[in-house]
Amino acid sequence: MKKQCAAAEVEVGATVVPEDFSDFPDDDYSSDEDLYQIELKSDGLQSHLSQLIAQTVVFCFYQKKLNQHLTFVPSIAVNRNHIQFHFYDSENDVYLVSQEMPLFVNQTLHLSTVLATWLVLNHRYLLSDATEEMLNEGKFGFHDIAHKSLHLYEKEIKMGSTMLRPETFQLNVLQEFCYQSRKRTEEILEDLKRLKK
Repeated sequence: MKKQCAAAEVEVGATVVPEDFSDFPDDDYSSDEDLYQIELKSDGLQSHLSQLIAQTVVFCFYQKKLNQHLTFVPSIAVNRNHIQFHFYDSENDVYLVSQEMPLFVNQTLHLSTVLATWLVLNHRYLLSDATEEMLNEGKFGFHDIAHKSLHLYEKEIKMGSTMLRPETFQLNVLQEFCYQSRKRTEEILEDLKRLKK
């Protein structure tokens, strides 16, 4: 079976994990061109695995929304010394992750890592759909966890900067809680009045 070519250009998600805070610009810096790249400040990739997985999953849903023919969408995590590749297939809920690969060996660029990076950057020409073996090994589990909001990931996801206002959100949650509590209190009082009669 021949695979259909993707109509839209697919970018590879990237996360830079700096080791030395002074080497990188302020966190406030960002541009529309850099929306797919997020900087995490840490000394290793594994300490931010949950963030890397979350970014890969969300980025995959976004790319799948733009191009339904996509299967695996890659994301690259890199710091000064290592690189790691993440792939997610949002349709089949399959997640693949490589081991951390060294960028340098004896202060020389590691050829195997360069080759692996080239393969990931050209994944759309080289990677097929999930194999039967991948599907049989078990699902990643994101669909089970997010089943109530999965439609938001599939249909409503957007790329761009957003202004999150936690105080407003907390206020709305607090108002809803107070409303529900008051409503429940009134119901209990009505029940007590009926019992007294």
